[in-house]
Amino acid sequence: KYLKGVPETVDGIKYAVIELNPDKAAGTLAKSDVFKIKLLVNTATNEIKQWIIFEKNGNRHKFKINTYKANVAFPEATFTFNPKSKPGFEVEDLTDAEAFSK
Repeated sequence: KYLKGVPETVDGIKYAVIELNPDKAAGTLAKSDVFKIKLLVNTATNEIKQWIIFEKNGNRHKFKINTYKANVAFPEATFTFNPKSKPGFEVEDLTDAEAFSK
């Protein structure tokens, strides 16, 4: 579930606050140590600036994005697995759906 919180201004920049809470009806609340995640979103750019994870035991984990680069081009090899680079590993190709279902 989500809730729009009170807007915050940090270093002269206005942020929308969105609070995310586990759905009690889904049964995940008892299993999770997290009871809330708070997002700060820059209202001018709609970019997430930071998020804070709140745990039941009182711990808080804060993640902050310092720089954001949109539409960065990556070489195709970045997302291609090369089995020769990992000797000793067996590669199981499950891309053939018919073979997978047998």
